[in-house]
Amino acid sequence: MDRLHEIIAVIGKERFETACAEAMKAATGTGTSLGKDDFKSDDIPHSISDMIWDEPGDTLAKLQLAFRFYEAMPCFGYLMYLSMNYPQFSSENKDYFWSQYKHFLSGDNTLADPVAYSLWCNFFEDAGMVPEAWDNLTRDISNGVLLRRVLLSSGPVPFPLKAKLYQRLLPQKIWHPAIFRSLLHSQFDVYGSMDRKSGLAILKQLKLPKDTENLSLLKDALQKKNN
Repeated sequence: MDRLHEIIAVIGKERFETACAEAMKAATGTGTSLGKDDFKSDDIPHSISDMIWDEPGDTLAKLQLAFRFYEAMPCFGYLMYLSMNYPQFSSENKDYFWSQYKHFLSGDNTLADPVAYSLWCNFFEDAGMVPEAWDNLTRDISNGVLLRRVLLSSGPVPFPLKAKLYQRLLPQKIWHPAIFRSLLHSQFDVYGSMDRKSGLAILKQLKLPKDTENLSLLKDALQKKNN
């Protein structure tokens, strides 16, 4: 019996399977107003994570096991422990970690949304981890699905980092809606990071429909602060 099935046996197979079904239903919209379902068994990921991370053993094996559990029961509960342990990961383990995050962010909402929420509140709000996280996720801009999700979660990312990415994307109009959403969250997220003068200059370069939701709201906010 491998470690995953050992842990499931401790939790209880029926209880585990019920929690997996609940998590699958609740995952889309994690951390946003889009989330409509409650994950009633949200204590289980914490119990499982304790059994993974509190025991001695190879870090890569623990990462692989944590992601196996995440795929079965997609929720933020597993991911917060990964971010807590991230500073101690070796460069090889960090490479594996980001390969998995990019894989999930490139897929459907069920597996992507909890990961995007983890980026927003665990990595992008952490001054020590955000430069490395941002570089890993935006170095290659060929994956449009991934990059749009990253931009949507990018409110807390220091504005100079975002501005470099905006400049790379601005020549392609297809990116303008995603840049706008990033600017919107940069201005209005609780921990959003915005350089208002630079933000307004970027906003003026975007080709957007005049009826774009919240366009006037953002423009007014940036203009008022720059007057």
